Amino acid sequence: MFKIIAVGRLVNQKGFDILIRAFNKIKDFNMFITIIGEGHEKANLKNLIYKYNLEKNIKMVGFLPNPYATMHSSDLFVLPSRWEGFGHVIVEAFVCKLPVLAFDCKSGPSEIIKHYHNGILCKPEDHNNLADNMKLLAENKKLRDQISKNGANSLCNFDNNLIAEKYIKLFYS
Repeated sequence: MFKIIAVGRLVNQKGFDILIRAFNKIKDFNMFITIIGEGHEKANLKNLIYKYNLEKNIKMVGFLPNPYATMHSSDLFVLPSRWEGFGHVIVEAFVCKLPVLAFDCKSGPSEIIKHYHNGILCKPEDHNNLADNMKLLAENKKLRDQISKNGANSLCNFDNNLIAEKYIKLFYS
């Protein structure tokens, strides 16, 4: 079974409804999604899961104080946000050596992900494109492994000392 994980607040911004619609397009594949998070959209998302008869394929586990064990046991991380700031969770997925799919929204993911190098950037809010890329990574272990490796290797770009240096330069410029 191919395990997909998504983490975030259950709010419209995070696009979990888009993820569910995308998954509905490829539900016949041997895949499972775990959604970690809490928020006021929980009931709407559960209703969407029931509407598409995906109760056996999507599990909403609520808030986990330490999601890393679940992330480590997954095969793919998906960030379906409609808009995003700096996506710390993308870097956390890199630490867990997960390939990452994210929407190429106005900011955030594209500041971290180099398309088809350390992740894949999908067309914003396009559940068909997201579904195609989830299926692509599920079927292509070589690509998945390369993206995972490159993601883990890109962690050096997020070193605390390097980031602090950049902020200092910015403040003095």
